Amino acid sequence: MFPHGSPAASLVARYRTWLGLAPFAEPEAARPPKVDHDDIVVGSPIDLVVLACKTNALRCRLLHSAREVTLRTLRGGRRATYTQHSLSRGAG
Repeated sequence: MFPHGSPAASLVARYRTWLGLAPFAEPEAARPPKVDHDDIVVGSPIDLVVLACKTNALRCRLLHSAREVTLRTLRGGRRATYTQHSLSRGAG
């Protein structure tokens, strides 16, 4: 993105107009807020939506919220187990 009013920004704006697009691109949305400590009560179940699944982590969103949380496996050779029970309750 070029500074507004610069010659480069003017050229890009004209090119985008020629392509049939808005002269200036919309700014990208900010990342969703991370989960606060107050959002999750340790020991009680929560409903999550899985956004991404990797070999060592799950990126999730709290159901009915924009807040995200990343669940990672434990280090030192121990494994963390995630069940699908709380994830599937909100799916139906």
